[in-house]
Amino acid sequence: MGCDLKIDKKCVYCDKFYACKRVNQVRIFLSQQMIYKCMESMPSGRHDLNAEKKLQKEYQEFLEFLGTGDSLGLLLEAADCYYYHLKCMDLGIPTSHIMNAVFRVFTEEQVAAACLEKYTLRSQHGNPKNDKEERLMVGRRLSLMNASTVKDTHDQ
Repeated sequence: MGCDLKIDKKCVYCDKFYACKRVNQVRIFLSQQMIYKCMESMPSGRHDLNAEKKLQKEYQEFLEFLGTGDSLGLLLEAADCYYYHLKCMDLGIPTSHIMNAVFRVFTEEQVAAACLEKYTLRSQHGNPKNDKEERLMVGRRLSLMNASTVKDTHDQ
């Protein structure tokens, strides 16, 4: 699953392929739509009245991971924050203060892609939680993203 848009634009400074802001926004939007679909098959559903409380708990776990040196674990915690951030957005609860802190560490596209991979696994029948499989899938997805794009900082 996930968005497989290919970008063939090269950065004039570093000669690497990168995605422009517009394409990144499309990827993020598509990821969000697929994450919402995953939510519908989860026990708490898409409209979770405890989403804000769960987001704060996940954000605390994200902060605890910051100093561990486990960047993949940190990204998985960021993915959890993003998942509950989307639920809060759906309910009209502002959460940008938390997500702005997360996006200082990872791009929104990285977090959205990690969230999609993690919750696609979790949305399977029985809602299995398998940390090893989640790490494998998110790590694989992130390495594919890093191989094909770099963060576009030239048109900001």
